[in-house]
Amino acid sequence: MYKSLKGDLESRRKAFTLIELLVVIAIIAILAAILFPVFARARENARRASCMSNLKQIALGFRMYSQDYDEKMPMMSTNTSTTPVIPGDTQFNYYSGGGYYWNTWASQIYPYIKSTQIFLCPSNPFTTSNPYVWYGSSYGLPSNAVNSSGALVSYFNTTTSISLAQFQQPSQSMLISEKGAGGGPQYLLSGQYYAMWAAHFDGGNVAFVDGHVKWLKFSSEDLPSPWPACYAYASKDYCMHPPAWTITNVF
Repeated sequence: MYKSLKGDLESRRKAFTLIELLVVIAIIAILAAILFPVFARARENARRASCMSNLKQIALGFRMYSQDYDEKMPMMSTNTSTTPVIPGDTQFNYYSGGGYYWNTWASQIYPYIKSTQIFLCPSNPFTTSNPYVWYGSSYGLPSNAVNSSGALVSYFNTTTSISLAQFQQPSQSMLISEKGAGGGPQYLLSGQYYAMWAAHFDGGNVAFVDGHVKWLKFSSEDLPSPWPACYAYASKDYCMHPPAWTITNVF
C-alpha cells in the first residue's frame, strides 16, 4: 500500500500541469516572434549581397564591352529576332506579346558574363506572372538623367551609344539598378515612369559607372525638377526611385 501511494506521487511529480504547459508554450511563442524576423532579415541580407554581386558582374560586363567598342556603352536595344539571342535559352530577352527576341543591352553584354542567372535578383526571381522581371532581367538602365546644365536628357537609348568620356562623375552616376513595374522592358526612369523597385529593406542596389555597387534607400515621392511628376495610376512602384544625385550632373 505504501509503495503504491509513493509510486502515484512520483508519477504525478513527473507530469506537467496545465499552467506549466501554457507557460512553456507562451515562452516558445515569444521566442519565435523574436527570432523569425531576425532569420528573415538575415535571409534578405544574404539575398541583397547576392544581388550586389550580380550588379558588380554586370557593371564589369559593361566595362569590358566598352573596352572592345572604343569606350562606347551598349545601346538600350538594337533589333529583334525570331530565334533566341542566346542559343538554347528560350526565355532570355523573349517578348511573348510579339513572339520575338530583343537584342538588348543584356544580350550585348552576355558574352562577357556567360550566365543569364546574373540578370536575376534573388529577391526578384523570374516567373511568368512577376511584373518586375522584364524579358529575363530584374535590372534596368536609366532612360533619362539630368546633365550638368540642369536639363533632362536622354541617357541610354536605342539610337546612340554613350561614351565613357561623356560622364562628368562616374562614381556618382547610376549605371543600372532594380527594375520595377512600368516604364518599358529592361529600362527605367523614362520621364513620368520612374519604374524602380525597393527590393531590399525599403531600398535597392545601384551599380555606378565606375563599377562599384551600393545599397541606397529608395523613395516614391516625385523627383525634383526638371523631372516630371510621376504618373502613379496603378502602383507606387511606378514612382519608386533612388536618391536624385545618382541621376544628376551625369553628362
